[in-house]
Amino acid sequence: MLLPYRVDVPMHRWPIANFVIIGLSAAVYFYQRSLPTYEEIEFITGWATDGWGLKGLFGSMWVHVGFWHLFGNMVFLWVFGNAVCAKMGNVVYALVYVGLGLAATAAHLVFDGAPAVGASGAINGVVGAYLVFYPRNDVSCLLLLLPWVRTFSVSSIWIILLFLGFDVLGAYLGWGGTAYAAHLGGFAAGFALAALGLIFRLFQMERDEQSIFTLFSGPHVPQRHRAMEAVPERRPTPPEVTRGPATMMDLIEGKNAAAEPPPAPARQSPGRPSAPSQPTPPRPPPVPPSPSQPGRPPAAPSAPADDDIRVVCGFCSKALRAPSRFAGRQIRCPNCRQVIELPWT
Repeated sequence: MLLPYRVDVPMHRWPIANFVIIGLSAAVYFYQRSLPTYEEIEFITGWATDGWGLKGLFGSMWVHVGFWHLFGNMVFLWVFGNAVCAKMGNVVYALVYVGLGLAATAAHLVFDGAPAVGASGAINGVVGAYLVFYPRNDVSCLLLLLPWVRTFSVSSIWIILLFLGFDVLGAYLGWGGTAYAAHLGGFAAGFALAALGLIFRLFQMERDEQSIFTLFSGPHVPQRHRAMEAVPERRPTPPEVTRGPATMMDLIEGKNAAAEPPPAPARQSPGRPSAPSQPTPPRPPPVPPSPSQPGRPPAAPSAPADDDIRVVCGFCSKALRAPSRFAGRQIRCPNCRQVIELPWT
């Protein structure tokens, strides 16, 4: 016997509707067991599917023949139904469950027609919806082959397809005792309803969840079906690195912060010796503006070339020194990297 008993789906709301459905199914069973034997038989046959009557269509999904029939159905409903109910919401789930039961009963009447009772058709619809929502989530199963007992975990898609294969094989070979047409009809209805709900965004997948569309995602799949794919972290594009004010070493070496990069060496023709490179003359210091030009400050008196400008950084209190020809320019403190303006001497 292979029996699932747990799924690793975190639920964001209480599946109260599924609890109520399980409680009603159990209450109906214990009520019928309280009846005398002949009345219990009449009760079961009275609520079984008999044509397209409303009593059989709505009532057959609440009646079970024996305890193990009820137990097996309720275990599957508990394991898979809680997660589906938490995804859809309690009110929607209750309506969907009844609708799946009607779809399963209709499929049974079309392809079989024999009287049947049980919630297995509606529960298979819930399992089909679960496959759409959580194909990659693990299902913990109990494998019981007396005296050998083992537990294991497997992805939902594999265990669900295994039970679906048994239903297809039973319907094809005509095995008796089980309404395989109701199982397959309910499963197809639940799968289609959940898939359409995701396509039209009636049901929302969380960021850490992966639906059946994510399982087969690719370039041809619309982006709205990839709601559960990992979203890469967006990092700001680093700005272009521009050279700022001259540092103290630049000033000492006589370099200008805004100086252009050295030109690339000329390409040498093969077989011809390269000409000796001419040294680049140093760029003269900036000329202060003339006082005759309107709108510009008057030129400051020039300091002797052999005197140094001494200044204290206002940010880190470090004493700095620069040649006097750089008076009035900006430098960058080598200690705290802050921009300092040299005074006119």
